[in-house]
Amino acid sequence: KFKGQNKAKDRRSNEDVARKALTQQLCPDMAFCGECLFHNPEQCRRGSHDVKEFMAVKLADLGEKCVVFEKIGVCPAGLNCRYGVQHVKDGVNVDKDGKPVTKETRDQYDGLVLGCGIGEVNYVDDVMKQHLRKKTYDFTKAKTAVQAWNKMYKLQEAAKREAGPNPGALAVEDAAEAPAAEAAV
Repeated sequence: KFKGQNKAKDRRSNEDVARKALTQQLCPDMAFCGECLFHNPEQCRRGSHDVKEFMAVKLADLGEKCVVFEKIGVCPAGLNCRYGVQHVKDGVNVDKDGKPVTKETRDQYDGLVLGCGIGEVNYVDDVMKQHLRKKTYDFTKAKTAVQAWNKMYKLQEAAKREAGPNPGALAVEDAAEAPAAEAAV
């Protein structure tokens, strides 16, 4: 029996659906390069490891073109991709050249596949996260940039003060009187 204020929420059924979907997919590493990279594959709980069984029960593809494959040359979803017609050949994930993605060739795609795609700027690797959490990251480069910007900003403000008001601009009082003067003429 669930307790607490959220016991009537629909989350439980959503979690069940997500768990069921996970059991119907391959381990992401198996789907991408055909080999589980987990330290002990028997303990990996990220999906099935039987490619033949998965391919036999895999749902039909939703379309002919995998936009991720076309964009970066390899699909990180691999065999799990529902648009895999282009990159799944004989139960193996292939790259844009038609070569199978293996554990050895996987490293050349890590930057594209593991959350840091082409044009992706919102990616922070695990080492950086650890430095930020432990407050050991060296911010000297950022501090130097901020100091340079502050110095430039102060110089610009000083130049504006020395130049005085913009001679081509009307003062607030003059701007209010200008339409009345034009109407009188």
